[in-house]
Amino acid sequence: MSPIRIAYLSTRDVSDPESHGHHYMAKALARHVGQVYPIVLSELRRPALWRRAKRRLGRAAGSTKPVSPVAHSKSLAAKAEALLEGGSYDVLFLPHGSHVAAHLNTGIPVVYASDATFRRMHEYYPGFSGLSEQRVQEEEQIAYLATDRAQLIVHPTEWAAHSTVGDYYAEPDKVTVIPSGGNIEAATPPLQNLMAEKSDRSVCRLLLIGNDWNRKGGAIAVKTVRTLRTMGVNAQLTICGCRPPAPLDDPDINIIPWLKKTNAASLARLHQLYVHSHFYLAPSRAECFGLAICEAHAFATPVIASHTGGIPEAVAHRKTGLILSRDDTATAYAEAIAAIWGDPRQHGEMMEQARRRYEMRLNWDVWAIEVGKAMHSLLGLQPMMINGCDGTP
Repeated sequence: MSPIRIAYLSTRDVSDPESHGHHYMAKALARHVGQVYPIVLSELRRPALWRRAKRRLGRAAGSTKPVSPVAHSKSLAAKAEALLEGGSYDVLFLPHGSHVAAHLNTGIPVVYASDATFRRMHEYYPGFSGLSEQRVQEEEQIAYLATDRAQLIVHPTEWAAHSTVGDYYAEPDKVTVIPSGGNIEAATPPLQNLMAEKSDRSVCRLLLIGNDWNRKGGAIAVKTVRTLRTMGVNAQLTICGCRPPAPLDDPDINIIPWLKKTNAASLARLHQLYVHSHFYLAPSRAECFGLAICEAHAFATPVIASHTGGIPEAVAHRKTGLILSRDDTATAYAEAIAAIWGDPRQHGEMMEQARRRYEMRLNWDVWAIEVGKAMHSLLGLQPMMINGCDGTP
């Protein structure tokens, strides 16, 4: 059976590990599904146009008029059509590509993948809040058109899928839920090695990774570690990827502004943070899924997270971590961590189940295999065979 020829169309360079998952998705599809042809809408990467594109989502009503989302969508679609012309592809894969899909005219079956819908994001994420009425109307129009245009829609959560079906009237049969994976390329240490590395219980090490201090709940994380210390737990916190609004004078809180995965030394340091952490904190105010949560699972790190967005579908409550109410305070987080920390057996079981969940569910290989099955079904092909089996991990 010939491999599927996949046109992977995005505004990101899939060779870049910092491309927000595109690098890992494209490589996994190439490993398990077929030939991947990366096509980059490079025009959008020009600085002036990129700033305009970001500005159109983040500007509040009443300010200078930004680029019309519909006009922007039509422009992207025209560029995409020109880039696709002359190619021979079985399927067009559009990750986070609603603005391309909405006005795209092509005979290639379209597979659209996204971790949320506009309806889910509106007034939820900061960049989608405070939009003018006209902006909202145009974004909704684009979302409806993209939903109708795609032959297959892939979401990582039921949270997103329910919106696609309920808010945008997609046929349920063309919407599939396949969890995303952690952005990890190198093999992670065996579970036994991770358990050994985390066996030092002299300090309870907490980790939070993210590029948005407020949205990721940075202040709650800081209060959590300080509350733990008042409870007699010798706890330390590392936050990587963002800075607090004001300097923190606390020797037990380590701030690492950023670690680039394209740099070998930075990547190794990032992995060591996961290896030596006993808990991953995700007190997020808004979150579609959380790729860092998947990465924490890969390193057998239980996750203590808020009940918001798609997080409850990433973390198995009471198995690979805990899901707390979004309204819970740092005290609730500290008490939850202290209870698990005080029971080494429970903590060990959570570590084991977190790693197992990553291996069976929260990795890009499993994601690609399931996406491949859906693509084969869409194209009317026989079920795919992966490594001599039916694709089941």
